[in-house]
Amino acid sequence: MWELKSGDLYVENSDAFADYRTQQISWAEYEANIDDYAKLVNLPLEPLAFVSHIKNWLLEITQKTDQSFPHNQSVRLEKGRPVITRPKKKVDSKKLVEIESLIAERIKPVNLLDILTDTELWLNWTRFFRLLSGHDSKIEDSVSRYLATTFCYGCNLGSSQTANSLSNFDRKQIAYVNQRHISLPALEKAIYKVINAYNQFSLPKFWGSDKRASADGTKWNIYEQNLLAEYHIRGRWLRRYWLLSR
Repeated sequence: MWELKSGDLYVENSDAFADYRTQQISWAEYEANIDDYAKLVNLPLEPLAFVSHIKNWLLEITQKTDQSFPHNQSVRLEKGRPVITRPKKKVDSKKLVEIESLIAERIKPVNLLDILTDTELWLNWTRFFRLLSGHDSKIEDSVSRYLATTFCYGCNLGSSQTANSLSNFDRKQIAYVNQRHISLPALEKAIYKVINAYNQFSLPKFWGSDKRASADGTKWNIYEQNLLAEYHIRGRWLRRYWLLSR
């Protein structure tokens, strides 16, 4: 990122962007689903009614903002321009410290490889990994190789670093499995299996119903920061979890 900013590195054709209209739904799909979508988001379909609705909605927001401004301690005007100040840090509750200490007493640290091994024994999610041709794996101790490879790339270590940490495998063995046995469809099937199993526990229900999803969908300016022009992975997989759990 810093090399892009300083000009030492550039992305060829980064000043040209794809046509966003090709990524939109077709007009036939639009006509078939627009009525249900309008009811879902509570917006009128008729153009004049839609414009009137949006204008009234924005007017209501601006009026509420103006009315709350004199009492807003986070915003002030300087030379006719609004300035938003950094909010004050909230003081942690004493009960929060007590809860954290109780959690630390009851939960012991667990090795990530142990977690992967346990979930594999319960769900057998590595069964989706095989040669890209579709044939069964012919490598020895394939489950261990799959677990080591998942640990490697799931933690963003790289094959060399993982080989230095795990004495049973070398760099080529881990890279071979990643390139020859793990594809995007297979990886998605394994993720679906884990998500659906996790959704059977009571813990997700404590977060609320499955009608809403929260995501870190931070956007960056594409032209200035080419390598960061993507939604955060947590937002993408959290949305997928919400869709699967419905």
